[in-house]
Amino acid sequence: MSIMTRFVRLWKADVHGVMDQMEDRQLLLRQNLREMEEELERQAALFGRMSAARDRARQEGEKNAKESARLTRDIDTAVQKDKEEIARQLIRKRLLLDKHLVELQRHLEEMDKKIVTLTEHLAERQRQYEEIRLRSACYLREQAIEAGQHDVPFPLRPDLGVTDEEVELELLKRKDSVVPNQGGPTS
Repeated sequence: MSIMTRFVRLWKADVHGVMDQMEDRQLLLRQNLREMEEELERQAALFGRMSAARDRARQEGEKNAKESARLTRDIDTAVQKDKEEIARQLIRKRLLLDKHLVELQRHLEEMDKKIVTLTEHLAERQRQYEEIRLRSACYLREQAIEAGQHDVPFPLRPDLGVTDEEVELELLKRKDSVVPNQGGPTS
């Protein structure tokens, strides 16, 4: 009888070990998903900060362009009234401002490139996260069913992916089904 008791205890320990491993995997999976989501949120916040900085730089550029135009008018006025010293100071100031505008424009172009790259990167990461999240939901559902829980909601399956061609075909069908009003607006 003691051998049978030992066998039952070993079997129970084995079952408990398997269950612990399954729970650990589920916890790790959920934790990794949370970390991925947090990283996506950080990247989105970075995108927001970069966009705001670009907008501020554009506003500064517009303000400086107006100032440059004003200085040009003032230079013309000083030259017409034979105020060469004033004209020189204004020319110096406008040339400095124009150099700043060129540098600002270069900076804006770099920012635009970085924002485009970040946008593409963020979209790709978001797509990957959604795919992993769906696969995880399927895995967790399967694990719950194996553990005896049968009232687990059914997640979308990620392996039922949609190709770009399918999307394009659906878009074309939708465009064809919408008949434009060629007779003009009716009242």
